[in-house]
Amino acid sequence: MTESAHLLRELVALELAFQRQQPGSDQSHVGCLLREDFFEFGSSGGVIDKQMVVEYPGAETIDMTSYDFKLDVLADGVALLTYRSISRFGAIRPAVYANRSSIWKRTNGQWQMFFHQGTPTKPFDCNNAAVF
Repeated sequence: MTESAHLLRELVALELAFQRQQPGSDQSHVGCLLREDFFEFGSSGGVIDKQMVVEYPGAETIDMTSYDFKLDVLADGVALLTYRSISRFGAIRPAVYANRSSIWKRTNGQWQMFFHQGTPTKPFDCNNAAVF
């Protein structure tokens, strides 16, 4: 396996661990995945920081499936991970399709998310996409 493929697998695993946080669960592991200076541009247009993510109680369980991960190494210890996702909310509301991007930084040998953005998009065909 190439170094690039290994890094892609590692960052996808971290991204999926972040996505799988559940309402009311212990959020301490999520805090470890995020840098202190983490921020997100939310789909509502607001800016979300690490404290808001860690303290968010969550009102609903989201079933998110992610597709088509791509990795770009921007600099030594800095990587951009892009992908598409479908978030399902059960019978609560319709599925949300999104293009997503995360910037990960490695500090002291540990990868942590520095930035994230999910941009809602029109539904896309995921029949031939690589699912994670």
